[in-house]
Amino acid sequence: MSSGRQDPELKAVLVADVEGYTRLMSVNEGEAHSLTVNCLHLFRSLIDNHRGKLIKTTGDGVMVEFPSATAAVQYGIDVQKRLKEENAKVADDRRPHFRIGVHMGEVIHEGGDIYGHSVNVAARIEQFADRDGVCVSDVVYDLVRNKLTIGFECIGSQSLRNIDEPVTIYKVRDELPAAVLPAAVRKQPRPLQLPERPSIVVLPFQNMQPGPETDFFSDGVTEDIITCLSKFEEVFVIARNSSFVYKNRQVSTHQIAQELGVRYVLEGSVRISGERLRVTAQLADASSGHQFWAERYDRRFEDIFDVQDDVTKLIVSTIAARVKVEEASRRSEMETQNLKAYSDLLHGREFMLRYTERDNLSARNMFLSSLDNDPAYAPACAALARCYNYDWQFSWGNNPDNALDTALEWANKAVSLDRTSARAHAELGFNLLFKKELGAAIKELKAALELNPNDADIMAELSDAMTFNGQMEEAVELLQQAIRLNPYHPDWYLWYLADAYYALMQYKDAIDALERMTNPSISSRLLAASYAQLGDLKKAREHAKTVLRLQPDFSIREWVEKQPEMNPAETEHFAEGLTKAGLPA
Repeated sequence: MSSGRQDPELKAVLVADVEGYTRLMSVNEGEAHSLTVNCLHLFRSLIDNHRGKLIKTTGDGVMVEFPSATAAVQYGIDVQKRLKEENAKVADDRRPHFRIGVHMGEVIHEGGDIYGHSVNVAARIEQFADRDGVCVSDVVYDLVRNKLTIGFECIGSQSLRNIDEPVTIYKVRDELPAAVLPAAVRKQPRPLQLPERPSIVVLPFQNMQPGPETDFFSDGVTEDIITCLSKFEEVFVIARNSSFVYKNRQVSTHQIAQELGVRYVLEGSVRISGERLRVTAQLADASSGHQFWAERYDRRFEDIFDVQDDVTKLIVSTIAARVKVEEASRRSEMETQNLKAYSDLLHGREFMLRYTERDNLSARNMFLSSLDNDPAYAPACAALARCYNYDWQFSWGNNPDNALDTALEWANKAVSLDRTSARAHAELGFNLLFKKELGAAIKELKAALELNPNDADIMAELSDAMTFNGQMEEAVELLQQAIRLNPYHPDWYLWYLADAYYALMQYKDAIDALERMTNPSISSRLLAASYAQLGDLKKAREHAKTVLRLQPDFSIREWVEKQPEMNPAETEHFAEGLTKAGLPA
């Protein structure tokens, strides 16, 4: 008699589960069960539209197989959108938030169920997805990266429970602008050499009470220590983006130091209990394994600012004797001591980093709330400037045409409140660039870099302005410095680098930079122009088709009108490449 077991088949497996289901049930068991059942019904209702097959449902989860990775990912995106719509009237802390994981590989069908390594991988990577999000394995990413109009954020190689080999995981960003801006990362091909200056990475402080309610705070502590250290030119400080690649990963400090090319590693943890706060920190020389010091701070919650200053002072005094130690503990007079203003700023940054219209609005509201608690809080004004700039760039909100002017107003206010704030000057320069005030933009970005010599993002933004100003060689050099400080850099670093290479007529270098992007489809415009200038019209037209698929109303004339180049010939040079590629005038 046949057991029903069949030969393995290649399938895409999708696994979904409710985040924090036990907590929901403990709050209101009847409501949680009812809402979850309704969600699972929605999962079932969309399966046929994507050629899927329901394998099974559990109390709070579902497993579906698909004939292709593309169908599985698109199903995951569509389900999450529908779930948000269906549960929009339910309070956020009461409704089920699903996480989805997708993997592609061989599966074995038996007794109506599926088995195999691929099923286990899909179940494990689901746990890395954001709430209401989708994450995929590197296998799926390679198959769908140029087939769907979405972006991806790589969170690096992850060790999975009961899986022998680590798996590189990507979070799906399902709105087009998210493909442009998120902190996408890529594997480093070789170890990096130590710089001459004392060098350090501040790893994400571990949240000892895991959950979205407190996670933002431990991240904020980490970011602030990185920012404080970055102000010291004598110290080489790895950027936030590259530091956070190692969040929730089991990697030795020695390996991290090798991959990032630094000598010192700072680790720590944060625990909040009522009105009490405990922060631990350990500084080690990764080359020898020697721990210089370890400290535990038991303070009142509102004393977090003092703790951050103490940690920064100890690090600087330990690894860089040339630095004036007293400077490490000096906070800007204009920074807040209002804990609610600080908390709202951290919440807002968390929303803004998701790069969607809805989250950008949530971020704006948090920044405004921050200013309600401290009207003179310059970082909140600077963050608002970036929010409004995104509204202008991506036509978000009710009045995107005027959003750039609003962004400029907030950036100017940030600088007027705190002229020592690197981020305030950087936001002002960033917005002046889009207003085509190139000289003023470069002046502000240089001022920002003087205030924070280790800020890789500011370096990259300044390099872009330099390219527009005809200083392409300097732009390339500055971008290379930024990439060294931020080895796991966002895609837009490579975009800016390719812009400079294109202006230098180094088209092959431009293409090489763009094809190293995590999601090169979003750079199709520049790829089309570069291939066209090389005379490869077949590839140029392929990328031109992608441009029009992503932006059906694209026209060269409208693009030219927005460019801030000092020399009109540079704009015409780019327009020439676009024309050769066959894009509409």
